[in-house]
Amino acid sequence: MSSTQGLSRESFWAIRVISSSPEKTRELGGLLSGFVVPGTFIALFGPLGTGKTEFVRGFAESLGIRGVKSPSFTFVNIYERDGIRLYHFDLYRAEGQVDVEDIGLTEALARRDGFIFMEWAERADWLPPERLDAAFAHAREHERAIELLCYLEWFDGDGFLDSLRERAFRYEIY
Repeated sequence: MSSTQGLSRESFWAIRVISSSPEKTRELGGLLSGFVVPGTFIALFGPLGTGKTEFVRGFAESLGIRGVKSPSFTFVNIYERDGIRLYHFDLYRAEGQVDVEDIGLTEALARRDGFIFMEWAERADWLPPERLDAAFAHAREHERAIELLCYLEWFDGDGFLDSLRERAFRYEIY
């Protein structure tokens, strides 16, 4: 199912994308990389095994970064290629709310030299208001539903939809 309605450059929009495999989830992450700029914060939500790390891996691979792993034991892994960084935070092992200052998020946001992903973002004590949220859930048998909520005024939503259509992703706008 897809919609022909556009998103334009609204300051908020929501879309649900269906991924049929880990490869499609990585492809979606890679696709997103063409529509965001260094300094973008992407909050990832959802239970274990729904594709959050695959999504980050696909994004990273589109930048030429290989070997992305979940940073569950260190809270953050930082990857770099050609002067662009990818900050991959993971709060899975955090107990209670995490002070973002303590894990280096504030510094990463201030640097604006890369892309910032945070898995288990619901465990952070603060999230920047200008961000992209990606909520992952199990759908049918091997499918994942990925809800993207965009709070970025500059994001080219129509271009993103065009790219989803070109790559035969199923999606709906709401």
